[in-house]
Amino acid sequence: MLIIMAALFAFAWFAVRFQLGDLFSEVASPADADATTIADAAIALAPSNPRGYWLRGAAERSRFDQDSAADVVRFFSKAAGAGPYDHRWWAELGRANEQAGDFEPAESAYARAVELAPEYTTPRWQLGNFYLRRGRTEDAIEQLRIAAEHSKLYRGQVYAIAWNFFGRDPNFVEQFANGSADSRASLALFYASQNEPEHAIRNWNLIGAEERNKFSRDAETAARLLINHRSYAAALEFSRQSGTDPSARPGAVTNGDFESGIKQRDQPMFDWSAGRRDPKVDIALDTRVKRSGQRSLRVTFRNYGAPWLESISQTVVLVPGVRYRLKYSYRTEGLRGGSLPRLELLSAIDNSSIANSPAFDQTTGIWHEASIEFTAGEKLDGYILKIGREPCAGECPLVGTLWLDDLELSQI
Repeated sequence: MLIIMAALFAFAWFAVRFQLGDLFSEVASPADADATTIADAAIALAPSNPRGYWLRGAAERSRFDQDSAADVVRFFSKAAGAGPYDHRWWAELGRANEQAGDFEPAESAYARAVELAPEYTTPRWQLGNFYLRRGRTEDAIEQLRIAAEHSKLYRGQVYAIAWNFFGRDPNFVEQFANGSADSRASLALFYASQNEPEHAIRNWNLIGAEERNKFSRDAETAARLLINHRSYAAALEFSRQSGTDPSARPGAVTNGDFESGIKQRDQPMFDWSAGRRDPKVDIALDTRVKRSGQRSLRVTFRNYGAPWLESISQTVVLVPGVRYRLKYSYRTEGLRGGSLPRLELLSAIDNSSIANSPAFDQTTGIWHEASIEFTAGEKLDGYILKIGREPCAGECPLVGTLWLDDLELSQI
């Protein structure tokens, strides 16, 4: 009985010491002023626990002292010895040896981490970056390609490293992809983030048509990234294929007859969107008064006085340098004001004016058919089509109702 009790006591004593040592090293940060003291206490309590040695080595490394490099390696070596089957300690040992300039032991430690966790992304990522820093491109590509396969999160980072390391060369970047639909979608996203629309679309189009629906969210994200970079033609293609704006086309007004309604989303891309809501401007679809089809757009002004008009607008994509004609139909009722509404075409880059229609006619009760002609800019593919108003100074009260229908763009 005494022997059993002694054994239980010894077991409890060592278990408690191990847990205390683990706790000390777990809660402390290497940057803490007393990290070294805590690490030494953790090692004394639990010399077989690798966490204490890791904390001690990390505390030495945080000193940014070249003289401490040997101590860092020594403590991380003890951590790996205490936890020989945990890839994390071997990866830390590899990093310590590399920072100390001992590249052969560093490679061995990194490789051991990969051997212990071949399906994990992080060891592959660390070994691949080591090879890249050593100029061993083929070895780096192999490890980073596997890391990209295993983790979508790391995939973009792998592409970014390759993009910057190899002089923004797509041929090198795409060696890190395995050709799967998933990797092609990630490449399209990456190129969109880098404002490389041609490469983004090229990789997207390499995905089989039947598989693209799986990546519709990626396509929408790519579209928004390209809009942020002012690459509107490529953004429209991604928006169309994502299903966000399926009827959008270059050189055309989407939903120009308003039959599809007005999309209710926070950030529309290539369809009509209502601007900031104003109680003095009412925007709605009208099924009673229309030029053709089932509905038109109705805008009612109730003594609206601001010199500018945030009403309804749409981003359209045009071919640079081409001349266009915009046809439209409108009707007014009781429209009066110091400056009247009109259609405006603005640059999507800087909101500068490209073309304006004459002010909408105040004759009540009849549909007017009108058009404006303009030439797209030589280096501009994105435009904002909107209902604006003539310039005025100060308060310009505007009242009445406007109906708009059948907007259509065509090349001349």
